[in-house]
This record gives sequence, structure tokens and C-alpha cells, in this order.
Amino acid sequence: MMTTRLKRILFLFLGFSTAYIGVSYSSLDASNAPTKGEKTICAMSYNIRFDDPEDIVFNWEERKSLISQTISANTPDIIGIQEAYYNQVRWLEDELSVYKWYAIGSDDGKFRGEHCAIFYNKHKFDMIDSGTIWLDQGNTKGEKSVMTWVKLQILSSSEDMFVFNTRLTMEDKEKVVVIADLKESIASVAGKSHFILTGDFNAEPDQSSILKIMEWCKEARDNSFVNTSKLDYTFISEEGGVKVKKRFDYVFFSNDIPVNTYEVLNNSYNSIYPSDHLPVLCKLRLP
Repeated sequence: MMTTRLKRILFLFLGFSTAYIGVSYSSLDASNAPTKGEKTICAMSYNIRFDDPEDIVFNWEERKSLISQTISANTPDIIGIQEAYYNQVRWLEDELSVYKWYAIGSDDGKFRGEHCAIFYNKHKFDMIDSGTIWLDQGNTKGEKSVMTWVKLQILSSSEDMFVFNTRLTMEDKEKVVVIADLKESIASVAGKSHFILTGDFNAEPDQSSILKIMEWCKEARDNSFVNTSKLDYTFISEEGGVKVKKRFDYVFFSNDIPVNTYEVLNNSYNSIYPSDHLPVLCKLRLP
């Protein structure tokens, strides 16, 4: 049951979003028809945290509306969702009808386990192919990692592009090995086509795994024309009573794509966060 405090926060937030941003679910559908020749794409990476009924701080039922409103208010064309269970993905599908999605569960290749789901605006893209790549090599934690991919056709230009989405949990030394395989997999699937890679990499920008990725593609924050973000972190936790802030979430892209803007969205409401991760939002322009 939603607490009185969270009901009040949700009421204030929804009122603010309607008055200030002017976005509703119905207007989202109406305003997202493709413009001929349009090449600007808004991409989001968002770890929404898995649904744990025993989680008092991040109870899914109390925070799911804040997550969907964050997405609706910013109208991304493509969203890489991490750490989501099937019920969470289906709820977002029902709530945000402008999107279609693809993913499989990491536990059984069907519905069980975490989904690295890719949501895409059905008015701007057609999905013409999809797949999942397993990234278990070197994971001493015993956790299963996957990289989801989709091939999209842009309706306004008939051009094709690829989107990849993943969440890596292994130690950084192991992660470097996995990222080498990840690079080969992306090259095998996408060839020389434009691609976007979203994800929660559980690594900060100066760690070896992230530096390794930036050898063969660009990172949105460091390559954007305009960085409107006031935050230099995307993950918040408490360790020993001390609040820890780290930058774990990224949007990467092929070297031929320029980035217009980059922002980490501070979507906390009266110090209540819908997830322990913050969404990353950027606008790209295909050449």
C-alpha cells in the first residue's frame, strides 16, 4: 500500500509535470509521428532497479508511477532499461503505449530473471531484427549478464541503425575480457552501421573497462556539444551510513554519430528516488 507521504509526493510531481512540462500520455502519442528526413534521436539509459517485494526503500508499487512519469516527461525515442523483471517491463509497456520493446530473461532465456529491455518509439521505428548475446565469461559472481540488441529502421528516412543494451556486474578485471567479446559481438551484428550502446556497467569513467570501450566508440557526456547536467554521478547508495555517489550508467555510440546534448536527470522528489540509479538522457544526430 502506498504511504501517505509518497501519495503526496506523487500528487505534487504529477501536477508539476502537467503544468510545467505539458506532457501527458495522450499527447505523447500525438506528438511523436516522424518528420520526414528527421535524424535527431533522443536516447535514455535507465536502471530501474528490480522488483523486490521486501524492499522497503525501493518498493516497486510505490515508485513505478514516478519512473513512468520520468520517461513520459522526457519523451526518449529509445530507452535501454536495465535490471527489470518481466512484470516491470510489462507494466511499463501498458503504461507507455507509444513504445514497443524487446528482451528476454537472463535466467531462462524467456521470462525469468533480469531483462535488459530496449524500448523504442513505434511511431519512429520499425524493428526488423533482434537478438540476445550472453556475456557470462569470467563472471566469478555466478551472475548471468546479457546484451540485448535490436535492428531498427527509421521511418522518416528508411535508414537502419542498431541499439545494444547491457548490464555488467563482474569485477573490472573480468569486465575488460567481457568487453573485448562485446566489441566483437557488436561488430559482427552491426557491421559498419550506426549503433547506440546503453548500459549500467558498474564501473566509473577512469576504470579499465570503461577506458577499453572508449577505444572503439564514443561516450555521450565527453563528446556532447552541450552538457546540461549538474550531476557527475548516476548511482546512489549507502555504505556504512555514508551516502556513496558513483557514475555507472552510460550511453555510447559509434564514432560517426555526433551528440547534441547530455544530461543526468535528477528525478528525486523530496529526497525520494524511484531507483538507486538516475537516468541518462542524450540527443544524437545521425550523419
